[in-house]
Amino acid sequence: MTCIRISEKYWLFNPIDLFSNYKLYPNQRMGIAAKCNTILRLCILAYLFLLLFNYKYAGHFMLACMVFNVVFYYLYKDYY
Repeated sequence: MTCIRISEKYWLFNPIDLFSNYKLYPNQRMGIAAKCNTILRLCILAYLFLLLFNYKYAGHFMLACMVFNVVFYYLYKDYY
């Protein structure tokens, strides 16, 4: 049985791919770009939740999520 990887482009290269899929939890069949996109979707959902409750550092949270997401992608893109 072969494992077929679900592929999509990384959100930094094609931002539309970030909202073309609504999965919020990465699985093993996804490539590194799809995994990073799903994690960022979850961060966006958490960011909206924080904004709903007027959390003072919601913008800092989203910025940190985006920076760590980009760093994680460039560190691990060659391993997947």
